[in-house]
Amino acid sequence: MFSKYIVGVLAVFFVQVVYASDWDELKHLNQSGSKEHFSGSYISQLDGRVGSFRIDHALFAGIEFDKRVATSGLERELIKKGDTIRIYAQSAPAFEAARIDHLRAFPFVLPKDMTHLSKSYNLKNNGLDRVAGRECQKYIVQAKDRSKYNQRLCVDKQTGVTLRQEIYFNNKPIEVQSFSEITFKSIPKARFNGNKKLKLWNERAISPISISGGYKSLSKSSEPILKGLPEGFSVIGEKAGSNRKDKSAKHYILTDGLIQLSLFVEPAQNSYFSELSGGKTQAYSLNGALSIASLNKGIYRLTILGFMPPQSLRSILNTVSTVK
Repeated sequence: MFSKYIVGVLAVFFVQVVYASDWDELKHLNQSGSKEHFSGSYISQLDGRVGSFRIDHALFAGIEFDKRVATSGLERELIKKGDTIRIYAQSAPAFEAARIDHLRAFPFVLPKDMTHLSKSYNLKNNGLDRVAGRECQKYIVQAKDRSKYNQRLCVDKQTGVTLRQEIYFNNKPIEVQSFSEITFKSIPKARFNGNKKLKLWNERAISPISISGGYKSLSKSSEPILKGLPEGFSVIGEKAGSNRKDKSAKHYILTDGLIQLSLFVEPAQNSYFSELSGGKTQAYSLNGALSIASLNKGIYRLTILGFMPPQSLRSILNTVSTVK
């Protein structure tokens, strides 16, 4: 009788959760990851160049705190408290490097709302692996549109934090972010103060995409303001006066549910990006998987920035146009 009781108790504790699909499992893990408190170090490999960072992450009163410090190269650190982002850097080049760092959200590489991801991407469970001494579930996130990058993720089985991200194209790795060590523990709030030895730079220069950042949020029911967008992409944000020289310039935020692109539309004669490129049509990789493309279209200069191959961004500029 006693042995039957023990078996019954063990059965209760070893019930395995079965998800309806790989997407459901990944959604569950993703929701858990952002609530974790942890400290760790990770390596970033971009175009054959290797950088290293230290990261702390915590949740206080429901607000996410995130601090990442470059431990190689130019001295800089980024601190995020809710919707506020501050950059501390030793110099102007270090500040510019930090702005690029900010565009990579590792280890939070998936959006909190994954509802529409399956429309543009396929997901494959690819078995188990170990990263930083922890067991993680491997996933392949493959774009249905071959003009986009694909991703390989390894997500911690216990916490839902992504331990490794690989972005690749035509089976060639473009960039890799991977933890070398990570510890899940309580972190004091004081840890998220800035380094007083570094200069605090203008945080508004990289304001998050939100009403507080000066962007007009757009829902799917909003009237279209751009036409000719690739299938699966929609406009989720708009900001006027994004050009420091011409306040009629516009900045649009586009997304397919996973990646975000910034599209700048400026009068060609006062274009900030035209000055940078000498007025030429260009498309090139800025840093790892981050690319930029720019061209003149009628009286406007169109520039697009984001994590897509350069030739794919140029194709978007060839087809897109403003409605109003």
